[in-house]
Amino acid sequence: MRIGGTSKSARPAPESALSDVLADVVALLRDLVAEVRALRSDQARSSRRSSSLTREDRVLLARLLPAIGGTFGSELFVARELFEHDSAALHVVLRGLNARRVGRLLRRGEGHPIDGYLIQRDGHELHATLWRIVKVPEFSGDGNLTVPPRLDADRR
Repeated sequence: MRIGGTSKSARPAPESALSDVLADVVALLRDLVAEVRALRSDQARSSRRSSSLTREDRVLLARLLPAIGGTFGSELFVARELFEHDSAALHVVLRGLNARRVGRLLRRGEGHPIDGYLIQRDGHELHATLWRIVKVPEFSGDGNLTVPPRLDADRR
């Protein structure tokens, strides 16, 4: 080894080590870009899917929602609580169903107005979805034709 100079030891040249690292980084970036493109494609496909709410679901929800709304109002609930409540109306409309089936039905109906009711998802509690049933005014062409009174010229 020379003193004051550089020695040619067994270490690889800095340029070749750097080029190896750069090649690995480029390969990793290509993989990441491909993964992001696949995720975007999956998201675009899922957002174009039509509602999976069937006619039978709508009929069942039209029967369930008034009973749920009458029992809980617009308070939060989980599907399991529907079966634990003392309401006779709930017991009648839930006959033959279970909490998991009702939860899936609520998920399919989320955001769809059904007979003046709207199902909203409002978070999770102990791995269960919190639901809220909201009464919404139905659209009526006759009721929406009223024109608000004009202000008098003096009041401007």
